[in-house]
Amino acid sequence: MKTYKFEDLIKMELAFPEVICPDLVNHGDIILISAKPKTFKSITARNLAYQLSTGGNFLGRSCKEVKVLYLALEEKPYKLREHLKQIGVEKENQNFFTAWGFETDNSLAEIAKVVEENKIEVVFIDTLIRAFDIKDINCYVETNKLFKRIKCLRDELELTVILIHHAGKNSNEGSDYLGSTGLHSSVDNLIILKRKDGRLVLSTKPRADEPIEDLYVPIDLENLKVSELPSKSYNTDNRISEDILKFIKANPNCTKTEITNGITGKSSLIIKQINNLVQCSKLLEKKEGQSLSYTFPLSSPIDEEDRNISQEGKLEGSNEN
Repeated sequence: MKTYKFEDLIKMELAFPEVICPDLVNHGDIILISAKPKTFKSITARNLAYQLSTGGNFLGRSCKEVKVLYLALEEKPYKLREHLKQIGVEKENQNFFTAWGFETDNSLAEIAKVVEENKIEVVFIDTLIRAFDIKDINCYVETNKLFKRIKCLRDELELTVILIHHAGKNSNEGSDYLGSTGLHSSVDNLIILKRKDGRLVLSTKPRADEPIEDLYVPIDLENLKVSELPSKSYNTDNRISEDILKFIKANPNCTKTEITNGITGKSSLIIKQINNLVQCSKLLEKKEGQSLSYTFPLSSPIDEEDRNISQEGKLEGSNEN
């Protein structure tokens, strides 16, 4: 084991994970999408996979274009093909790969082979139980052993892994997935789909970050496609980003504390948006003594028109949260 002194840790250049779909998917994440039966979890996951494969829009969020493998282990091939055609996947799409079964008992090895051969960046596994031989999903030790193997695959191939899973038919508040608590502790983000007041709602339980506000998931029942509607929480994020840019224009070289004290909103959300703006090169972060200050890059015009904050609730030309 290699150890580090804190003074060495401070000097390291440790990048934030690359954003693939703001608030929902980061590069290197292991994500669990959970829902009761008949709650459109596979439909929602396929729509997300398609939007990632094209660099499209998912629930008001601009996605990074990546190569995707979707393992549809509970679907008949002809139904899968029809649904993919309905949501817009075309034969010219070279980023979307799919399969519906394994040829051996070593599912992880087969996934690794396909990933390496096709340079896959995001793998959807629908469902967790169908893909892996789990004798007792309620066993903490067994689920932890499985996720150690999944994490090894993720680390070796620099993957993002999205697992589709069931919530119990009788699940209640506080029981959002079927199985051991080891499931939630082993993933970076838990995405939950539930019906509320006759609508499908998406919520998150990330392990390290703040959960986002609940998102309404509008599904066109005719073609089972998630509509491209901006979400309430994304508009909130965009408003905070806009306020940050305005504040820094008026107060160049200000600190995070000055920004959080100077605009309206939760400090954690403001800091999150500052980091996102730095990631997408909208802001320049400079070290001033023991603190960090923020201003605009020299190459970026700072007037309102050039900032291009779009009406759809995203910073144009960027993939920030």
